[in-house]
Amino acid sequence: MARTNKLKTEFVFVASHQLRTPISAIRWETELLLTKRSEGLSIQQKESIGRIETLSNRMTRLVADLLDVARIDQGKLMLRNDRIDPIDIIQEVLRSVAPMVKEKKIRIIFNKDQKIASIIGDPGKIKLVFENLISNAVKYTLNHGKVEIKIERIKCFLVFTIKDNGVGIPENQQEMVFDKFFRSDNVVKYQTEGTGLGLYIAKNIVDQSGGKIWFKSKEDVGSIFGFSLPIVENVETCIKANKCSIILPDRP
Repeated sequence: MARTNKLKTEFVFVASHQLRTPISAIRWETELLLTKRSEGLSIQQKESIGRIETLSNRMTRLVADLLDVARIDQGKLMLRNDRIDPIDIIQEVLRSVAPMVKEKKIRIIFNKDQKIASIIGDPGKIKLVFENLISNAVKYTLNHGKVEIKIERIKCFLVFTIKDNGVGIPENQQEMVFDKFFRSDNVVKYQTEGTGLGLYIAKNIVDQSGGKIWFKSKEDVGSIFGFSLPIVENVETCIKANKCSIILPDRP
C-alpha cells in the first residue's frame, strides 16, 4: 500500500509538472489575442477567447494544487519565512472575489484593529490559504448572504476567522473536512466545480508555518474557519519564555 501511494504521488507530480508548459502556452496566446492582436476580432470571437482564458486559468490553478499536494505528500513543500502584512493579502484576495461577491449580492464585513502586527510565513502560500477560505465562504453562501472576516491578536499569534451564513457542513462528514478530495454532499448541490484539495493544502501550509487551523459548522446555518500564524514582534522571546503556544480559539 505504501509503495502504491508513493507511485501515485510521483505520477501526480510528474503529470502535473508536464501539464504546466502547454497550459502556460495557451494562456500566453489567449492574452496576446485579447490585447495586442484583438483588432479585427468580433465580439463573439473575443468572448470565445475569454472563455478559453478562464478555463486555462482554472487549469493552471488545478495543476498548482496538484503539485502542492504531491510536495506535501513527499514532505517537500518548502516555505519561506518572510515578514508579511496580512491586511495587504486579505485586500488583494477580496479584490479577486469581488465579481462573485457583487453577482451574489453578498455583504463583506472586515473587522480589524487600526494597527495589525506583521506575521511570519511564505507570502504566496499564506495568500493561498486566504484565497481558499474566503472564496469558499463566498461560493457556499447563498445570494444576499454575509461573510465576516476578523483579525485579532492572541499572545504571539494573529488569529484570522472567516465566518459565513452559507450551506454549512453536515455533522456526519465534518471529520473529513481536511482530507484530500473531500467535498460534502450538500456542497455538490450548489457548486459542481471543485477538487476538494483547497482545505487539505491550507491545513498543511498553516501547520508547517507554526500555526493551527480549525472550524465549526452547522448545516444550513453556516461555517466559521479560523487559523493562527505567529507574529514577527518578539516571537522568539515569547517562545523561550514559554508564554507562546499554538492558538486554537474556543469560540466562533
